[in-house]
Amino acid sequence: MASPKPTTPAMKAAIAANKKLTNKKPTPTPTPTPRPSITGQPFADAPPVTGDTAGLKDVTMGASNQWSQFTDGTLTYNQGGMSGGVQLTPYISAGPSVKGSQPTSIIITPSADGKGFTTQDADAAAKEAISQIPPSLLPTYKVKLKALYPSDKAFRDSLKTTTGIDVAFGQAVKKSLEELSVSNFYNGINNAKALATDPKAVLPAALLDFNSYVSSRQLPTDPTHSTDSTRSLTTEADALQEFEGTTRAHVGDPSLVNNYMALAHAYWVKLHATELARTSISQGTRDPITNDTQTQSISYAQLKPEDRLAMQIDLITHGDAKAKSTGILNVDSTKLQEAGGLMGQAYTKIIKAANEQGIPMTHNEVVDRVNKVFSKGGSVDSQIAGIGQLAIAHYSSLAPFLEKGGLTVKDVASQYQKAKESELELPAGSVNVMDPTVQTALRGDKLPSLSDYIAQVRQDPAWRTTKNANEMAAGLLDTILKTWGKVG
Repeated sequence: MASPKPTTPAMKAAIAANKKLTNKKPTPTPTPTPRPSITGQPFADAPPVTGDTAGLKDVTMGASNQWSQFTDGTLTYNQGGMSGGVQLTPYISAGPSVKGSQPTSIIITPSADGKGFTTQDADAAAKEAISQIPPSLLPTYKVKLKALYPSDKAFRDSLKTTTGIDVAFGQAVKKSLEELSVSNFYNGINNAKALATDPKAVLPAALLDFNSYVSSRQLPTDPTHSTDSTRSLTTEADALQEFEGTTRAHVGDPSLVNNYMALAHAYWVKLHATELARTSISQGTRDPITNDTQTQSISYAQLKPEDRLAMQIDLITHGDAKAKSTGILNVDSTKLQEAGGLMGQAYTKIIKAANEQGIPMTHNEVVDRVNKVFSKGGSVDSQIAGIGQLAIAHYSSLAPFLEKGGLTVKDVASQYQKAKESELELPAGSVNVMDPTVQTALRGDKLPSLSDYIAQVRQDPAWRTTKNANEMAAGLLDTILKTWGKVG
């Protein structure tokens, strides 16, 4: 597809500047002046770029865990300098080895496994990044990167572009990748130093990827040309505070939630992405006679409170794979119930109902029902009613008692439980609904009589050792002997 012809002075200037950079004779890159980095770490520790060896060192693109490349000169920082009166973005390139070559921008991002890093050509990286942006989020990404556009007009024209080539946005994305690569470069130095001291050390600095970098950028405000409304966006601080409040109310103790801090951040990321996807953009016009400025409004719709709560509850109960958290799935159920939170209270009521209705449930199954309790339209009563319906299906012979009699499975089973305890001389309460003999009685085509059930219990070898069995055996023997006249 042919590239669109430049129609505005801003676009012509941007393209001319780009051609000038492309055709410019390579010159040595000056040594950078130490200054604060994006992450607040000093630039002074960077391998210097000297003016008399500005060539390229061979770098294999792709994933790597050779962190020493950040300190041995394989990768190096370039200040950017000026070109045609334009300040170029600082960037990372291969280290100098061949005199007279112009360094080419290299993009540094975290590897897929998070244990290493990936190097990529800047143009290829920009194309890849743009291709992975969901169409619904394109306006948001453009607004976030507004400061990196060649001009304000280029930004406004870019916002209007929904299909085809958007040169200005591509330039902004490339600059953003170069910025995050500079930040990642100095974080890479910290990782390299840590591993040089201890090869088994945990990496002290995390690298930014494109999406997290864009998310971290503040939305621009430009009262002269546009009005950007951000009051509907939830801040990270507010989201974390909200998540903590929900956790304390529902769990009681945040420490019971696996990898709590990572899970709280996962809520912020998920909420932020959802709000950004609910973008509304309205544009005004510029009067060609009065030259009145154009007004542009960008707003974001927050989720309803019940939807935000549902998002938090789902994370707390089921965790999040990216956050490497299992929520409360693996928590000690006793601790959860003793913590005093709403979820612990619901857990207690649900497990009690399951026991009374003779429905076996794993911890995770109970947690899943707890999740539904606090989801939209959910309640403890609805979950208990659902367990009752399961009991009717599970114990078909008890359906009349459960449906119309208002009894529970435990009520019906109590006579069988007590009979077995008595026959086997067991402590009171030691036989429950889930006892195999009781289950056999309850799940038959019809309920057995108590005498038939006792006869079945006495088939248990344990009955033969009871006092009752011995007395019955002695009595039987005495009767036989009397019958045969052996005793008076």
